[in-house]
Amino acid sequence: MGKPLSIDLRERVVGAISGGMSRRAAKPQGGDTRSAKTEAKAARIWALYEAAPDITLAELRAALADDGIAVAVSTL
Repeated sequence: MGKPLSIDLRERVVGAISGGMSRRAAKPQGGDTRSAKTEAKAARIWALYEAAPDITLAELRAALADDGIAVAVSTL
């Protein structure tokens, strides 16, 4: 089980929010953080697919690994 935050930290956070700071100012939450890496390799992925339209995701992943591109099947 997690440990509760200290009273000092709680007071500083409440003070900062009361002073006008946004609760989300520290860092954007959620969103897509992984597809940009895969999209950067889109040309190679399409080339492999066009060369063998019946290629499986596992085979596609293996072919990309041969090129030094490490991706999971779930990201393809």
